[in-house]
Amino acid sequence: MPEQRGKQHHRERVGETLKEEIRVFLEVAGDEHEAEETVAGITAAKGYIKRQLLLRMGKRHVPELIFVLDRSGKYGARIDEILGKLKKRKKK
Repeated sequence: MPEQRGKQHHRERVGETLKEEIRVFLEVAGDEHEAEETVAGITAAKGYIKRQLLLRMGKRHVPELIFVLDRSGKYGARIDEILGKLKKRKKK
């Protein structure tokens, strides 16, 4: 049981350290092709980024890094658009 708590605590510490080291939300202004090219470019630099994290964190291992596009801005805009249309329908 104590061993499990130790592993959990370690994961939490590593997670917190990663949050402190990397604060990245990848949003690309452009079309879908440009967005995919950007993600591919950053993914190609993953080795360099991991190496920098290893040096800064002083650890022997860094979890796998996965880069995903942040589409929350587009989703938010779409939700606002739908809500606006619903409000107009209610007024009629």
